[in-house]
Amino acid sequence: MSESLAIAEKLKEAMIDRYGKDHANEHFRNFDTICSATEDRQNAIVQLKDKKLDLMVVIGGYNSSNTNHLAKMASSFVTAYHIEDADCLVSPQAIRHKPFGQFETVSTENWLPSTPLQIGITSGASTPNQVMGEVIEKIISFRS
Repeated sequence: MSESLAIAEKLKEAMIDRYGKDHANEHFRNFDTICSATEDRQNAIVQLKDKKLDLMVVIGGYNSSNTNHLAKMASSFVTAYHIEDADCLVSPQAIRHKPFGQFETVSTENWLPSTPLQIGITSGASTPNQVMGEVIEKIISFRS
């Protein structure tokens, strides 16, 4: 959200430079385009920075800019795995995921250590609750 607001502010400044402050509103309008669900998830990622997580699972479509942004935010402070669904959790040893900034999925070994962990889990705004539930159930089954 902060990136979108910063871009909007730069555009507004450009319109002021070009048309003057009195006429900028004729050429530029800004309104909130981020849905509350997206904003809530982004705010939650920020709050998780202080939780000393061992890893983060971000669930959602690989083409979703919303989910990709969550993965980017999470990967700035913890190892983050962007997965589409529970099928990406191959085993406690292997996970299929899309690293932030890459276009192809990769398989990572030893992603889920057997030691006690704190795992953050979030999802894109359009990810169904059922998909998130399936991911949580599968992670729990790996630890049972």
